[in-house]
Amino acid sequence: MRIRLTETKGNDMADKMNFKKLYDALLDRGYVKDNLIKDTIEWAFGKHSSGLSEESRIFLTLYFMGLDNGSICIPFEPDAICEFFPSDLLRVFYAGEECAEDCVKRIVGKGIADFRKCDCLYSTACSKQKDFDHKKPFVIYKNDSGDGREFLFPEKHFRAKSDIQEKIRELFSTGKLFEPSDEDIGSLNNEIGKLQREDDNHGFKLNNRQAEAVLRAEKGENLFITGGAGTGKTTAVFYLLYKVLKKYKKDHPEKDWILYLIAPTGKAKDRLGESIGNAFAGIKEDLEEIDKEVFEKIVNAPCFTIHSLLSVDPRKGGFKYDKEKQFEAESIFVVDEASMIDIGLFASLLNAIKAKGPRIFILGDENQLPSVEAG
Repeated sequence: MRIRLTETKGNDMADKMNFKKLYDALLDRGYVKDNLIKDTIEWAFGKHSSGLSEESRIFLTLYFMGLDNGSICIPFEPDAICEFFPSDLLRVFYAGEECAEDCVKRIVGKGIADFRKCDCLYSTACSKQKDFDHKKPFVIYKNDSGDGREFLFPEKHFRAKSDIQEKIRELFSTGKLFEPSDEDIGSLNNEIGKLQREDDNHGFKLNNRQAEAVLRAEKGENLFITGGAGTGKTTAVFYLLYKVLKKYKKDHPEKDWILYLIAPTGKAKDRLGESIGNAFAGIKEDLEEIDKEVFEKIVNAPCFTIHSLLSVDPRKGGFKYDKEKQFEAESIFVVDEASMIDIGLFASLLNAIKAKGPRIFILGDENQLPSVEAG
């Protein structure tokens, strides 16, 4: 069946732009896989009795299609929303009309204007006013410290983003606390060389960037460590953990630090454990007692997925570890494949880590697969 939506003026627009027909066309052509978006919109309409217009429903359909691409927010403006309107549907709805895109833009613009009138659906926030209503399903965020653009977030994504930003400020310094010299790097490599087996197949030397990460971590910095596959992120972290744990063992022998090796999936968790084991294979057997204890702690550290680490608690309807019940201060977290972690899960992990005391090292590759959920 051919569907034709005609853009009209005034009150006739809602009669011609039928939300149901548009959604059916999206389903028929595979742009949406089920009725989840439709049901979500109907839920918002029914729960809040906000009188969503047909144009607002069409706008929200395109908005949710944009979120399905992995975004956590969409610019709150017609041009950005219209990018998610399938071009082949322009021919279905506006066959033979020269200004089809302008017609859709005007309809979406009206939908946005109508949505703004439904203030029971959203709260507002900006850099100077960060409080928002957690009971409303959307947040309109204004970038008042930049270009003044507005962005529409689902409340859960905005809450997760806010939690992550707060925890990043708590856990990570804004600049380098230590700038290692060439002499520092040379001394570190000499130390590592003495730990290595003499077998040429297991020889290893840190490059300058790897050595910098190790030395800065030893001085107390929590770090984001990025690089492509094969750049030695995990191997650098192996020696980073050695230096950090050895320093703690010397300075605070009464404390028993707990090491958590974490990845977003079971396969990634297993690869992290294998990489740590491969690095350990290059270490000689006749070590000093303190070095033996440190390496045993590293190589025997359990590997977790984030879900298994946080532990689902059915009674709480969430995780066992969260803002209220956090991990011990004497904890060290290594988080691998960070680009694959969605925003909500990452916020849950950081919320379970105390602001002061724990160490955290996050490994990522910007060219890695993205998260399945938004993030």
